[in-house]
Amino acid sequence: MARIALVGGAGYVGAAYTVALAELGHDIVGLDLDLQKVDLLCRGCSPIYESGLEELLRRGLRNGRLRFTTSYAEAIPDADFVFICVGTPPDGTGRAETSYVVAATREIARHSTGHTFRNTPPMA
Repeated sequence: MARIALVGGAGYVGAAYTVALAELGHDIVGLDLDLQKVDLLCRGCSPIYESGLEELLRRGLRNGRLRFTTSYAEAIPDADFVFICVGTPPDGTGRAETSYVVAATREIARHSTGHTFRNTPPMA
């Protein structure tokens, strides 16, 4: 199975994906800058409600396939894949505000050792 880092791992989308990917057998690190949410998740408590989420969260933590951090340096270098699940709220014109995606991408690039992209086929 893959080693995965998920940026935005404590949000509505990210928390569900981290738990689901761990349940599928992947080793996953949920990365989020919100220390309170990360602390909750590390204790097996979800900051969001989704039916069955806390049970799967606790199972992933117990079996060691799931962990959470606020550190890009801890999450990114050993990842085979990185998913970005940060917020894209609407800007003043109604378009997606992508500054969080850009910031996450920059941090991923800064902390990548090249391992993450070694199996990526070249873009056509």
